[in-house]
Amino acid sequence: MIPSEIRKEASHHLQNLIRVNTSNPPGNEMQAVNYLAAIARENELDYEVFETFPGRGNILIKLLSHPSEKPPLVMISHLDVVPANPEQWSIDPFAGLEQNGIIWGRGAIDAKQLTVMQLMVLLLIKRRKFSPNRDIYLLATADEETGSRLGMMTMIERVPHIFRNADVISEGGGFPISVGSKVFYLCETGQKGSATLRFAFPKTPHSNPYLPDNDPILACSQLILKLRDFHWPGKLPETTHYLIDQLSAACKIPTSLALMDRLNQIGKTVSPALLNLLTAMTRNTITATVWSGGKQNRNIKYATELLVDVRTLPGVDRSQLESVISDLTTELPVEVEITRFNPGYESSFTSALFTSMSDAIKNRFPAADVVPFIATGASDGRFLQNFNANVSGFSPVLIEDMTFEKAVSMVHGVDERISVESLLFGIEVLYDAVTKSCQEKIYVQ
Repeated sequence: MIPSEIRKEASHHLQNLIRVNTSNPPGNEMQAVNYLAAIARENELDYEVFETFPGRGNILIKLLSHPSEKPPLVMISHLDVVPANPEQWSIDPFAGLEQNGIIWGRGAIDAKQLTVMQLMVLLLIKRRKFSPNRDIYLLATADEETGSRLGMMTMIERVPHIFRNADVISEGGGFPISVGSKVFYLCETGQKGSATLRFAFPKTPHSNPYLPDNDPILACSQLILKLRDFHWPGKLPETTHYLIDQLSAACKIPTSLALMDRLNQIGKTVSPALLNLLTAMTRNTITATVWSGGKQNRNIKYATELLVDVRTLPGVDRSQLESVISDLTTELPVEVEITRFNPGYESSFTSALFTSMSDAIKNRFPAADVVPFIATGASDGRFLQNFNANVSGFSPVLIEDMTFEKAVSMVHGVDERISVESLLFGIEVLYDAVTKSCQEKIYVQ
């Protein structure tokens, strides 16, 4: 059980961070960075501040082991938040109020609560004079909500050594689900890739300017129909197989059935939000999002344009995407540009860190299991693929406070909030997981 002074300290830090309005744009994360720097100084922790733009930046807090031969453990979170419209909220989203044991405000679950959990883990390790067998870092970044150019993308250039072969605790998981009579805690061990495609249909050469030129629109319509009917097969990640196996067992569905047949049966017992996640983990998707064209299109060269969103399973590379584009556009008069491509990734769910997190949950809820999943959204973990880092998204909360379904409705939504008990639970679990994965295990007393 966490002492009352730690309870007050953790709540105080989360409330204060919420009160720093870091809505992105414009960000203003340096105010939050300075707040964390003051805590680091007060507790005699080494730190570096990286200002990447006026008023914006990142902080790296360090607990170094001398000598250290093992790869580091890095805890990452972000300080920026998406904007919030106060008129839509029950309370001021930047007041940082605590009411009846609940802390309200933008960032309460995305992701200032994780910053505080990780901060308290580092402070407790320092105060209890625990000697880790490897370096431990806390990295709180800017700009995650709008692409990370001023945040993680800068940090992998400035301090690449901290990420090489590292164990990384990030955002994205830790929310519990109930399937059958079983409770599972989701841990993000990968993300789907994403791309944006631009299809441009040129005007018909030498067309009569006094007559409508419908050929580009017709060609675009043909492409949209192809997208509607297109099936893009792909190799299922090991994470997908494992998760559906675990949920099948909880639902008493025979594993002898085909995976998709089992998923259909699981879908009858779980929430629509969870079914959407599971389904997304089984397929690549390609979806038209924006069309422009017609007489009002002033583009001199192109009569019609179509933007398409692509979500790929881990393992799909750019060349495979280009092959799919080629198949879709055969015999169509169209020019294609891949304006953005971020490949997906999959980390190990048999790592020592994952096991440590599973053990920390079981120490509190013996019947619960931690299971991996592939996220459909993107976060800063995606930038660490080339460093051979093992990334686990885990910000654990109590099931009576917040399920996966509730979290999905609040992330980037209204009335974002977390209970103080969940905040403390997350600190306890991460503390146990970190200390165990750094050789020694000490429970918070």
